Amino acid sequence: MNDEKLKILRSRISIPLSIAVQLLKKNDGDVLLCEKEFHDTNIKEICLKTECNYEIAKENYGICKCDIIKTIERINQKSIIISTGKTASSKIGFILWPANGEREFYKTDKRNDAFVSAEDFDLILKEFQSVFPLRNP
Repeated sequence: MNDEKLKILRSRISIPLSIAVQLLKKNDGDVLLCEKEFHDTNIKEICLKTECNYEIAKENYGICKCDIIKTIERINQKSIIISTGKTASSKIGFILWPANGEREFYKTDKRNDAFVSAEDFDLILKEFQSVFPLRNP
């Protein structure tokens, strides 16, 4: 094992010595291949945890400067927009969020609210009324 390659790899990416040694052994001392494998492994982990595709994970991983935790948080906080696609993206509308039987809001790891534009809300309202009919007391 070449100590110089260990130093180079650990200066390029912040990893423990044991992982650096494993990567260098696996990639026959090629520092660039080690770095690529390290980032690919991180991106695949992000894909599993966020249920997104590789390209989205890779893009956000770069934006978050290779920080796995920040990347997962960023992806999980992406807005959910319900739309028919017939109207231009609207900034005026309604936000739907889940609540329990006592109408208490609850939050999960992923963002669980959804935006519906005012133009599309009538379509959503009809669907809700078919499942949950409105009743006057």
